[in-house]
Amino acid sequence: MTRWSVAAVGAAAMIAYSNTTFSHFAWDDRGAILTNMDVRTDVTPIQSILYHDFWGMNLTSPHSHKSFRPVTVASFRLNYAIHGLHPHGYHLVNVLLHGVVSMLVVRTGQALCVDNSETMAPLFGGLLFAVHPIHCDSVASVVGRSDILCAVFSLLALLSYHQGLLCRHQSKRRQHTWTLFAVASICLATLAKESGFAMFAVLVAMEYTKHCGVGALRRSGGVMAAGAAFFAWRVWMNGPSMMYQWSIYENEFAHLPSTTAKALSYAHVHSLYLWKLFWPRHLCYDYGWKTIDAVTSVNDVRNFGSAVAYVCVLTCVIVSAAHRQTSPVFVMLALGICPFVPASHVLFPVGTIVAERLLYLPSVGFCLVVGWVVDIAMQAANPAAKVHVLSLVGLVLIAATMRTATRNLDWYDEATLFQSALHVAPTSVKVLSNLGKVTLPKNATLAALYLEHAVTLMPTYALAHLNLAACYSALKQPLHAMHHLVHSIELVPNVKAHISLGQHLVEFWESHVGVGDSTLNTAARLIRHAIDQGAACPSAFYGHAKVAFAHGNIDDTLRSLAKTKQANAHVAARGYDLNEAVDPCLVDTLTGLAWERSNLTAAVLFYISFLTRCMSTISKRIHDGVLDRLHGRVMRLPTFLDCVSVVNNAAASLHRYGRTVDAVALLEAATVRHPLHAVLWSNAGYMAESLGRHDDSLMFFETALQLQPDSPHVRTKVELIKARRHQLLVKKH
Repeated sequence: MTRWSVAAVGAAAMIAYSNTTFSHFAWDDRGAILTNMDVRTDVTPIQSILYHDFWGMNLTSPHSHKSFRPVTVASFRLNYAIHGLHPHGYHLVNVLLHGVVSMLVVRTGQALCVDNSETMAPLFGGLLFAVHPIHCDSVASVVGRSDILCAVFSLLALLSYHQGLLCRHQSKRRQHTWTLFAVASICLATLAKESGFAMFAVLVAMEYTKHCGVGALRRSGGVMAAGAAFFAWRVWMNGPSMMYQWSIYENEFAHLPSTTAKALSYAHVHSLYLWKLFWPRHLCYDYGWKTIDAVTSVNDVRNFGSAVAYVCVLTCVIVSAAHRQTSPVFVMLALGICPFVPASHVLFPVGTIVAERLLYLPSVGFCLVVGWVVDIAMQAANPAAKVHVLSLVGLVLIAATMRTATRNLDWYDEATLFQSALHVAPTSVKVLSNLGKVTLPKNATLAALYLEHAVTLMPTYALAHLNLAACYSALKQPLHAMHHLVHSIELVPNVKAHISLGQHLVEFWESHVGVGDSTLNTAARLIRHAIDQGAACPSAFYGHAKVAFAHGNIDDTLRSLAKTKQANAHVAARGYDLNEAVDPCLVDTLTGLAWERSNLTAAVLFYISFLTRCMSTISKRIHDGVLDRLHGRVMRLPTFLDCVSVVNNAAASLHRYGRTVDAVALLEAATVRHPLHAVLWSNAGYMAESLGRHDDSLMFFETALQLQPDSPHVRTKVELIKARRHQLLVKKH
């Protein structure tokens, strides 16, 4: 095989996954990159990755997932230093690294088949690995880079150790150098993702394929000693709490009361993993609660599939072990099985029942074995049959590439990802809850249906209640929203639920005059609790401002509104979850009302100052009298005039302050931007009438009546002005 063949495999890998470079951050990318301060080179020092877990939490904390991956986080920091939080660069690096791994797979196959230089097994295996759809979870998801980097260093370790074995009779020094390089590579692989540690076992398997003497025993002992030392250090890094306790939503099998049920369920999971390697048709980003049913009886028909899978794998291992000195399949199987053991739930429970990305490194062994089988078939076939075999291989690779390209599109953003999962896991409460959340901005009714189904399936899932409350808020059903917020807080106290419930109670107090102060006091306690717990989101400060305003504490209101603006600026600067910002119109409206309650002069100065800042092109004669009414300039004032409530309140304050001319000019300017807003036209009519500008007043009221024909007050005004005009005409004649 030539170098061009290796390059072709790398190119195939990058082509198959090239359409992921246009994708956004999705799912776990949020926690690993967007909200992980360790990724921010301008926020945290590089040494922070040495004592924090993959998600940015202190590794010794009992709440840490204990996933220590500084190599992967360092690569994210490099991305961030170059282009910030733009996702395309992160995806591009993943694609390039996948191309590198695919080429290393070919090199690994060549190293294992060194006695048969004519074999095509490495090429077939490399091509299958390059385009296999099971890798979408690792390549299309930025957080999957941990699996890819782990594979890079793992295969480098295998190749280095193999090189050391080749020169063991020539130079002990060179052999030791290659062995040290292999051990160092495994350590780096493990610091990229924990499954890399299993490569120590693969090196031992390599040692015993052809060498069983004292030298092999000595070398294996050294490798195992290095592995034991590294393992001890890694466990020590976790601190007092060694293992994270996974909830039932993440791994329900770990909470099964019966040991037999656990064993049968995990055996089914193992067979499912193997099936996905052969038939990657139904893929899903998450396999949490209610995605895969537990196997609770020995009579379950799925046990037959588990038995078949185990028999096939064990048969291959036994047969290959018997021929390990003449066949590379034993090491290939070791490369497929050993890295899978940490994800198999056998040694310890994992944070998900199934995760396709966990097959990234094990699939190297699988693909090489498949390549070996295809090569044997090619060698045994006659010329005509070889054409059929090659045609079949070509069709499989084309089908795999097409499935990969299609699956990559599912990872474009969270909306497409969650929607695709609904077809695979329609009863997953995580899928339903996440889909409801991303559907909410576009279709609150449909989102509510998803979330109601999730709550029905799992009434104790707090996040579903929280998201459903947001749906009911959007649907203007506050009582339903508060009902689910109370449920969410009872299940799992959450600052977002406290803030949202507090705001709903404030709004309820405002709209129900007879409600006592106890409702307002409860709202204050909820929001204060959230802030005391560290909530620094805009809604927390805005909620506190509303409570303070309701209590008549103007200074506290203005301070909280200033914090709201700062928090809004932080949300805008970070560039994601922009919907967490409080509408600036609401902030400005409440700020104006606070100043009005404090002092009318102060309120007018606020409105004039705010208006002047927002419309620098407007004539500075605002301080002397009349606003410049040029429509071209008015259309350049998005901040102030877009907020109708602020405009109305500003005009009312100017009118009460004796600057009605300015008030009318402001309202008239606002009608240019909002020509269909009846309240602006009617308010302009009232103020123009107070100035004696009856013609302007009639025009304003008539426009308002056209927009709102069922308004009795506006209709009465139009009739009165017309009657007055008629009386004046009669008197003149």
